[in-house]
Amino acid sequence: NLTDDRLAHEGRRIGIAYHLAVKSGDIDMQNDALNQFNEILVTLRKQSQADILTKAFNNVNIHLTTPEKDAILYSRALMNAHAKGDSIAIEDAIDIAKSVKEFYIVERCNDDANKYYNLYNIAVNGAELGNKYSVETDAMAQMEIISEAGEMRQSLESDSIASKIFNISFDYYSIRLKTPEEDAIYYSTEMKKAIASGQQSQVDAISRITGMVFERYKFDCSDEAAALFNTRLNELIATE
Repeated sequence: NLTDDRLAHEGRRIGIAYHLAVKSGDIDMQNDALNQFNEILVTLRKQSQADILTKAFNNVNIHLTTPEKDAILYSRALMNAHAKGDSIAIEDAIDIAKSVKEFYIVERCNDDANKYYNLYNIAVNGAELGNKYSVETDAMAQMEIISEAGEMRQSLESDSIASKIFNISFDYYSIRLKTPEEDAIYYSTEMKKAIASGQQSQVDAISRITGMVFERYKFDCSDEAAALFNTRLNELIATE
């Protein structure tokens, strides 16, 4: 009984909810949005109605930025789904990543679409290797993962953007969180060493990693844990 305008409104509403859930890594919200979408879809008798609902959902759900940023965003959505062990969310994340490529073809060009999808796969490879390293306890196995990551980096040397994407993903997921206090102590010590070296590149490198640690605490633990890590880190860096 929904009018076309109402269908479009509902598609946009659910699409916005789903998009925000993907960005925040909230699997439950993603599933809730998809359930709402499907509940409406199964009641429709005409393909034209389904097309209106689907188009409204997709047009709101996918906002293209750059191939580089989107590659990281949607690879993390996939990894978040894996972390939750939600097979449906994993399938959805894979489908969405493919849909983003299709949007690039329509809204941009084939070159941007291929660039995005290539970087997305590189980001996923880096993330999977990094995550594998983070949970591995055997020293020899860890070295094998580091070696595999090194080979991947070597194969990407000619493409600075692809190399950067791989490193970001690998580093982000290879981080092993302990406690906010322990990590603040460790990374403040590393930052002091970098500052003492007088090399800005070393300071930038540690700053990049501490930013990732903060983000991991925020999404894997809580806002409170992230804030505690950040506060203690700054306090310890400021002490002699």
